[in-house]
Amino acid sequence: RKGTEPWQDRPLGLNLRAALVELSRPAIAFRLLAMGAIGGLPMLYIILTPLIFSATPERQTSDVALMVGLVAGFEVPFMLALPRLQRALSRQTLIMGGALIYAGFVTLLALFPNGSWLWALPVLAGLGAAPILTLPIGYWQALMEGRPGTAAALMALQRLAGDLLAAASFALGTTIGGYTTAALLGGGLAMAGAMALWIA
Repeated sequence: RKGTEPWQDRPLGLNLRAALVELSRPAIAFRLLAMGAIGGLPMLYIILTPLIFSATPERQTSDVALMVGLVAGFEVPFMLALPRLQRALSRQTLIMGGALIYAGFVTLLALFPNGSWLWALPVLAGLGAAPILTLPIGYWQALMEGRPGTAAALMALQRLAGDLLAAASFALGTTIGGYTTAALLGGGLAMAGAMALWIA
């Protein structure tokens, strides 16, 4: 039935150069950096977890698979609960809360990889990851309303910004102090991004 509904495509009339220049507008560029800082943290977690665990005598290689699997497993129920939460909280509030929680998870994982309570952290990770992984597309769609396809393009740019910021956190952190410093830098960037998004 959806396929039979009338659809009118309304081109914006912008050429490629004008469309690219539009991305440099502060309102868009600022949000892209903020969302990139938040979205890059899960990538940094994936990079750091095996490195941190391999440098921790109490941990084994199999613990990496267990941690990543548990985190992914706990993301699902929290993602399913998001529509209920959105009735009471705005998308921006949920993204900011998720970023702060996920930053806390990555920081605790890096600071206390040998802790006996380490296996409780995936619950925290799932709670934080759910909004920062699933809500950005809706955020961009609401921001660029009436511009079909633009949100998907901005998601790709957000991913690029996130990967670059995660790589920068890793490079700078490991140069200064090590894996823990990289995790702290990435977590700090994500929290700064969350606050910047809230301000925007």
